[in-house]
Amino acid sequence: MKTGNKAILYIGYFLFLMVGMISCNSSTITDNRIDNSGDIWSITDTLKTDFEIEDTAYYHDILFTCRVTNEYKFSNIYVWYSITAPDGRISEGIKTFDVMDKSGKWLGSGFGDVHSYELPLLNNWNAGMKGKFEIRIVQNMRTDELTGVRGEGVKVNRGEDIF
Repeated sequence: MKTGNKAILYIGYFLFLMVGMISCNSSTITDNRIDNSGDIWSITDTLKTDFEIEDTAYYHDILFTCRVTNEYKFSNIYVWYSITAPDGRISEGIKTFDVMDKSGKWLGSGFGDVHSYELPLLNNWNAGMKGKFEIRIVQNMRTDELTGVRGEGVKVNRGEDIF
């Protein structure tokens, strides 16, 4: 096979893989992530994301995402969240997530000194109505500034059929 034909074959194979990977994520409704200046998440920094629910026949999974460095000095992270529905109703709660095990080993994925997490904020959440929702998330760790938090985000995926 000629070199030019091999290059075309490799490009075609690459494009085929890319299309396959993109189609695998078709259940993602939103994936909003922000980076923190100086790897500090202040108590005044609110992560705000709007997302649209178009089909109420499905549950949804809402994930809290974060990236922490070795400078993060806690074994867990507390977050407060609120979800505002299209009709103005608000639901809220506080969640805690372990980021280290009892021996101090990081539980997230990644390499070097950055550890990434996708943590279940709400699993099999039933939106109950179509429309635009808003979610807000703030850190709730009893300290004004969390050092070592490179960034945080929220991801909403369409889940299983309700019926």
